[in-house]
Amino acid sequence: MTDTSAKQYLLVPAMPAPNGRLHLGHVAGPYLNLDILARHLRRDGHKASIVCASDPFDSYIPLRAQQAEVDPAALAQESCAGIIDDLAYMNVQIDLFIDPLAAEHRDAYLAAHRDLVERLDGEHAIRCVEEQMPWSQSRQQFVSGSYLTGHCPACEAAVSGFFCEDCGAHFEPDEVRAPRARWGEEVPGRALDNLFFEIRQPEALIEQLQGTQTPEVFLDIARRHVRRPSPQVRVTNHAGWGLPCEVRGQARTLFGHGLLFGAVRFVGDCFARAAGLACNPFDCDSPVITVNGFGIDNSVSHLVSIQAMAMADGISKPFDHFLINHFYTLEGRKFSTSQGWAIWVEDIAREGRIPSDALRYFLASTSPIHGRTDFRRADFERFLSEDYAGLLTRAGSALAAVAAPRQTSQVWLAPVMAACDEQAQVLSFAHFDPRALSQSIARWERRFDTLADELDRYWWAKGLALLAYPLLPSLSLALWHALGHVGEVSREAFGQCTTPLPGGLPAPFAVAVRAPASLEALS
Repeated sequence: MTDTSAKQYLLVPAMPAPNGRLHLGHVAGPYLNLDILARHLRRDGHKASIVCASDPFDSYIPLRAQQAEVDPAALAQESCAGIIDDLAYMNVQIDLFIDPLAAEHRDAYLAAHRDLVERLDGEHAIRCVEEQMPWSQSRQQFVSGSYLTGHCPACEAAVSGFFCEDCGAHFEPDEVRAPRARWGEEVPGRALDNLFFEIRQPEALIEQLQGTQTPEVFLDIARRHVRRPSPQVRVTNHAGWGLPCEVRGQARTLFGHGLLFGAVRFVGDCFARAAGLACNPFDCDSPVITVNGFGIDNSVSHLVSIQAMAMADGISKPFDHFLINHFYTLEGRKFSTSQGWAIWVEDIAREGRIPSDALRYFLASTSPIHGRTDFRRADFERFLSEDYAGLLTRAGSALAAVAAPRQTSQVWLAPVMAACDEQAQVLSFAHFDPRALSQSIARWERRFDTLADELDRYWWAKGLALLAYPLLPSLSLALWHALGHVGEVSREAFGQCTTPLPGGLPAPFAVAVRAPASLEALS
């Protein structure tokens, strides 16, 4: 059995850049992972909430707006609303999702970043550095972020901006190999002074990260970064799309990606007010357990920048745990918005051919949690027609012939609780693995062939509802309620004897599922 003492968790996924809608590559990572974790924790009696905000000052927003000939702020707000819809369709239960550009949030969002910089400066952790920033002679402007292209100084992979999606390295603009502006122009360096946060206790940071139970492959990325000659985090960038702020009496543009902890504390404040908490979950004395989810390409900005700033600002605590995923590719290629190589949640929702449970089940079974994995159309179509359709058939058949039990069946209670304990292990921070969760559900499904009578069908169906809840919430709740339970699926209520309702599974689960038309472009 798991620890029965109720704890409170706050889960914060990577904050998406609102330059478009979500595709399955996005969903397969932190959003699905944190939703699985939150439902698992609540099933076991804990409090678990997911909060998030968009990252409206990412450099890809003005780039995409320029391509689409629209206003960047309008694009960001429209995309943020669409992202919220995409997460809702995928049944990723976000308790609070904030658009920082909304009138009621913009000032507080800026204040959270400004206050963080002031606290760090008060701790003498901010220094001014003159650097060589790529300069466009033709456009008379500095070039950085999504507008800067070249090659990674660590692994030579093609990069856009200051970090590498292949090896996870972060570096300074003048370290980019063969730098060019996105429009093709060579961009030599030009002197510019910017503010940086100094990481003065790198060993203390690594020690803290080791306590988060983060896998070594990601800790190694953090170690490599803090072992650079001058480990630091960018605080300001050249003037442009960003957060305007006065620092030391001078107008500056804050670099949001380097100051992600400002956004983290901002959503923490919003959640504290909404939930009636006495303090921000990231305050030093907060009992809330905090968890951050993101992809490998953001390892430095989250494991290093966020944690080091939280440890240095004098009032905060860093994240307690992380869930980090590798890349999820599409037919062997990286999901790409600019090249149109993606499967959009919006398209799947509009076509209405498959339920979110089916998508969640397949994404979990091919999760990139322990290494790069691939979405393949043929595998997905087979999964829909065989695995998922078979599960619905068995669940429907079980509900068609169940009997109300007079007492709890110890024959069924023991294996269900054992399977729950097994799931608790594979969903722990040290071993989190959605693939193992999907395999646990599949093993329980195979028990269907051993059912001897109507009472067996009752307990098997209830066991499926309990075990599948973190991953298949729609099916699980339908089973749970059809068996006579009310409210959310919970481990505590499993042993209660209930009276099944007539009618079996609701009609939506009887609809044949087909691969979405949006997959046809992959042929």
